[in-house]
Amino acid sequence: MLYSLMPLLSVIQYEVGQKVGWAMMTLMVLAGIALVVVVLMQKSTGEDMSAISGYNQKNDSFFGKNKSQSSEGRLRKATVILAVLLLVLSIIYFVI
Repeated sequence: MLYSLMPLLSVIQYEVGQKVGWAMMTLMVLAGIALVVVVLMQKSTGEDMSAISGYNQKNDSFFGKNKSQSSEGRLRKATVILAVLLLVLSIIYFVI
C-alpha cells in the first residue's frame, strides 16, 4: 500500500517545494527592492575624499552623540536588517 502512494507523495512534495520556492523568491525580491529604497533615502556622509586626507568632520554636538535615535540612525538600522534578511533568505533558498 505504501508503494502505491509513493508517486502521489513525490508529486505533492514537488508542488509544495515549488510553492515554497516561489514564496522565498518573492520575499527576496521584496527585500531587495526595500533595501534599494532605504539606501537611496539615506543622506551622503560627505566623507568621500576627506576620508582619504584624514580630515574628520564629526563634531561633539547633541546630534553627533544621539545619531542612532535620529531618522538617519533608523535608516542605517533598517539597511542592516534588510541586508541580513536578504542574505539569510538567499542562503535558505539556495540550500533548500
